[in-house]
Amino acid sequence: EDEGSAEVTVKTDGIGVQLGFDYQLSDRVAAELLTGWLWMKSQYDTAPPEPDDDNDNAMMLTGSLRYTLERYRLHANLRSMPTPSGDGYLRYTQQIDVGVDVDLTESVILGVGFVVGKSEAVDHRIDENRDYASARLGLEYRLSPSWIVETNYLYSYQFQRSVCGPGLQAIT
Repeated sequence: EDEGSAEVTVKTDGIGVQLGFDYQLSDRVAAELLTGWLWMKSQYDTAPPEPDDDNDNAMMLTGSLRYTLERYRLHANLRSMPTPSGDGYLRYTQQIDVGVDVDLTESVILGVGFVVGKSEAVDHRIDENRDYASARLGLEYRLSPSWIVETNYLYSYQFQRSVCGPGLQAIT
């Protein structure tokens, strides 16, 4: 093992409940909303100093609004819930994405989308906040009803601040 490195294994169990609706407001407008609560327990298996296990609760919220015209489709989505970080702990992610798809012809669709969000560690002892944004531009060509060729350009921006609380080693 390299000096200064640490292996971290985190196991998290959670149980939650959600309630919501999926409603067609008109021929062109549809809305969906789902909200609930999640109870979680994380267990840390690390080399000393081992942090205490952690119990957390989190609100979950997902929603979408879709507007459809003959050649245009607009959407707005909201997501607020715990997600895995890939760094060994859970993150609470809050994200909004909006987009539009335009049928240029029967076979060609242009798509534009934007995402903004932030995430932070569910474990209050880890202060690792991330803000991010992305923009997508895509072009889809329908070869047949079953076959599609698509190309996308994605630009992403991320900002991260890492500070680790008492009893925890930096997880990088």
